[in-house]
Amino acid sequence: MRYDFAVIGAGVSGITSALILAKHGRSVALLEKAPRTAPLLRGFSRQGVQFDTGFHYTGGNRGTD
Repeated sequence: MRYDFAVIGAGVSGITSALILAKHGRSVALLEKAPRTAPLLRGFSRQGVQFDTGFHYTGGNRGTD
């Protein structure tokens, strides 16, 4: 099969890029070396406790001028 674009890495940026291209009618191959997409957003577990490492902060410290 032929694709218009190949996006390497299925993290947040790769998934977003692939979605935008697909919404504009392009065929996209999304490639990820990890077993699942967005591997860094899925969190991790230690001793049976799940830790969420997903998106939790954006922006900077806005001071008053």
